[in-house]
Amino acid sequence: MKKIGIGVIGCGFIAQTAHLPNYLNNPHVKILAVADVVSAKLNQVKEKYDVDAYSDYKELLKRPDIEAVSICAPTNLHVGIATEAAELGKHILVEKPIALSLAEADQIISTAQKNRVKLMVGYNYRFLPNHQLAIRFVKQGRIGKPYFVRGQFASAGPYQNLEEAKKTHYLNPAAGGGALFDSGSHLIDLLLWMFGDVKQVAANMGTYMEGVQVEDVATVILQFKNGVLGEVNVTWVNLPDYFAMRNSNVIEIIGSEGKVESDFFGPSLSFYSKHSRICKLKGTVKLTPKPLDPKIPFFALQFSQKKTIDSFIDCILHDSAPPVLGEEARKVLQVTLSAFESFRAGSIIQLP
Repeated sequence: MKKIGIGVIGCGFIAQTAHLPNYLNNPHVKILAVADVVSAKLNQVKEKYDVDAYSDYKELLKRPDIEAVSICAPTNLHVGIATEAAELGKHILVEKPIALSLAEADQIISTAQKNRVKLMVGYNYRFLPNHQLAIRFVKQGRIGKPYFVRGQFASAGPYQNLEEAKKTHYLNPAAGGGALFDSGSHLIDLLLWMFGDVKQVAANMGTYMEGVQVEDVATVILQFKNGVLGEVNVTWVNLPDYFAMRNSNVIEIIGSEGKVESDFFGPSLSFYSKHSRICKLKGTVKLTPKPLDPKIPFFALQFSQKKTIDSFIDCILHDSAPPVLGEEARKVLQVTLSAFESFRAGSIIQLP
């Protein structure tokens, strides 16, 4: 059986927890090489996975046996790496956000199209079955006409180890750091995936942690073209217990005849409809899709990361469209950048 040769560029947290282990477990893949400018991380991954290692990603891209790459480097580096990878005919899975600017996103998308390579963006939360079930309920009309959606994400983020985080891109505004750009991007993607295009954006944000130069709390109000009003709330929380904020991570959808609350990290959702016989007897019903086990913490998140990698490989094997397109990621970026523009201007931003 032919295996797709994979290279991973960037050996940080997301590469080590999501990309590398899931490539390793995919029977259609062989991890051939990794690249990173930080020698400690590079050597650690090299030894663990027994692969070739490069301090310069350009050397990795030159290899003809590498057919596809995961780009797990900081956001400000995406455009250069992705453009070179596409020009050399490599299929691309790039971590979110796709780029720092719309011009950079356009360059990545157009270069991938020109060279006929697959381009997928790593919005893994779309693959959680509870979110997929939530939007299915909405489209089936089980909560009536939706008119409000709220996405909220509160996590420790880089504040788990602030001193170490100061050495990374998470707290560097020039590299795409900040809670909205890094974490809020997932929420915005989910809301756009569920409800389509946005016509206007208003935002406010701030920084509560001393010595930090990026926003660590933000609220964004979205007016969708279909009339739905949306709200995105994101913050990094300096609390030692993750589970203390578990109920703060949710996608809530309210309709004229019911509501859905879907756990942001999975695995479950709560559903209520005034027309449901079960809801009339029991009130709100909690559901957990079969592939997931609510007793195992973080299993749903790991499930979504595996699905992301497997879907990327499948679209290469079957020459099909990736499930998360570059054009979709560009829309997420446009909304995110409009939120920053709204905050700076103190006004509502109309999207074209």
